[in-house]
Amino acid sequence: MEFIRANADEVRRCAALKGEPAPIDEILELDRRWREATTMAESTRAEQNVLSKEFARTHDQSLLPRMKELAESAKSLMAEADRLRAQRDELLLRVPNVFHESVPIGRSEADNVVVREWGTKPSFDFQPRPHYDLGEALGIMDFEHAARVSGSRFAFLLGEGARLERALVQFMLDVHTSEHGYTEVQPPVLVNSASMTGTANLPKFGADVLRLWVAAEDYAEDIRLSDEILNRLADAYRRIRNTCRFLLGTLADFDPERDRIAYDRMEELDRWALLRLGELIARARRAYEEYQFHVVFHATHNFCAVDLSALYLDIIKDRLYVSAPDDPKRRAAQTVCFEVLTALARFLAPILSFTADEVWSHIPGRGKPESVHLVTFPEERGEWINERLRGEWERLLEVRGEVSRALEAARQQGRIGKAVDAVVFIVSAPEEEWRPLLEAKGDSLLATLFNVSAVRFGSAPPADSVTRYEGQDIPGLVLEVIPAATLGWKRCERCWTWSEDVGADPAHPALCARCLPVVRARA
Repeated sequence: MEFIRANADEVRRCAALKGEPAPIDEILELDRRWREATTMAESTRAEQNVLSKEFARTHDQSLLPRMKELAESAKSLMAEADRLRAQRDELLLRVPNVFHESVPIGRSEADNVVVREWGTKPSFDFQPRPHYDLGEALGIMDFEHAARVSGSRFAFLLGEGARLERALVQFMLDVHTSEHGYTEVQPPVLVNSASMTGTANLPKFGADVLRLWVAAEDYAEDIRLSDEILNRLADAYRRIRNTCRFLLGTLADFDPERDRIAYDRMEELDRWALLRLGELIARARRAYEEYQFHVVFHATHNFCAVDLSALYLDIIKDRLYVSAPDDPKRRAAQTVCFEVLTALARFLAPILSFTADEVWSHIPGRGKPESVHLVTFPEERGEWINERLRGEWERLLEVRGEVSRALEAARQQGRIGKAVDAVVFIVSAPEEEWRPLLEAKGDSLLATLFNVSAVRFGSAPPADSVTRYEGQDIPGLVLEVIPAATLGWKRCERCWTWSEDVGADPAHPALCARCLPVVRARA
């Protein structure tokens, strides 16, 4: 729409020359109303989030009616925004084809746009067209401006584009100066430079990395391409692919029809992971609807790198590897992995089409469609939405950050190696907000979240090996880290967790109380 807003008079003039008047005024009015509705919806959601955090902190029941009212208002505003956008896009498709050889739109000969037909067919399946259909393209994406180049004229060539939800946009590739003195945008050519020429880099990166580059670029700004950008995107691609590979590995013995665990039977950590997945699904669907494809990439990459790899998957490894195969807690973790992997494959399919299809083919389950491209986008489930859980875990993760700093301080002092070698004592915490929450969650959940052998409330026993830490982001939080060995605990040879009950069974002197029944059952 930036192009229409900036060039409304030019578009009207060019349309009039062709005898096909365009409904520009209606489009601009609908666009204004759509932006207003979107802004109001975002403001309402922001107010709702503030109240949600306040409710999580105070549990004030009087806030619930207002929270419900804001949620309904935001939903209504977004529905209105979607309706206005659909009307606007429908009118955009009626804008006549104004970029044509017979209809120059530049204010001077130097700026004149001349659209020429390609003389040869591109090297891959990419159907060119002799002119640029403004109405169809503006229904696909917004353009702030056309290219500005030196010379008496320039040609602006675009091939057939389509919405990512239906077919990935393939239009912005290399720019080079032709023998006629103007610049052409040629999709068949990836790069034309000293370091990268022609399609020589296609085998290095693969089609999915190039598709990821197209999706990752914000087309409202200048499009950039270089070795560094492609290498960075290749790293991001590998991170997403490796996350999917790990998730597939967790499902080796999982049958979704037989082993799936109901939501209300899951651990709180699992419900938090599904909450984050639901938020990702909602954001990705909204980004697709608004053609903000770079938002899909960045949100997905952040989810894989932060929420999964650095947190959830790192924590559940203990459950996956140590618990009995049919332990409900292990099956709950596998259920979450199944939901996450299925959702990732489905909403990444328009971008990483080959990778998503490969992942889909290995996901367990009978009766699923043969290809991921035969299924629709995932939807956020109502039971995953839990405002209280969101608020509490935002604060728990803040505490986790402080604990990580305390553990790092103990590690630098040479008192512990891995986090699991430590026992964390919560000496003090702000009474109003933090201590009731931490005590309510209990030692077991906190030890799991912090990846330590145990968590205790109170001061650590006097010892030279105690590391004391005062919170940086949470004033009043005081932690003490002590090596588990200092407490006389022993390390279980199976799970590597330090415990005071290791060796309680003479028949298995190297096992802790958690591993003992698992080993006995498999004996």
